[in-house]
Amino acid sequence: MTTAALREQVGELLGRPVTDEEDLLAAGLDSIRLMVLAERWESEGADVSFVTLLENPTVAAWARLVGN
Repeated sequence: MTTAALREQVGELLGRPVTDEEDLLAAGLDSIRLMVLAERWESEGADVSFVTLLENPTVAAWARLVGN
């Protein structure tokens, strides 16, 4: 999955565009939506979990985790 695709998925959940380095928790991403992303990406084969996403909540960090 590309960084652009991750950014788009997160932006859709937040209802606005996001940047790669933006703290997504501070931007309003709540635990429910974070769980949705973790489950979606795990089902697509990424080695991520809710906790790993929570540890560094930026698109850039998540792109490294899902194998961009």
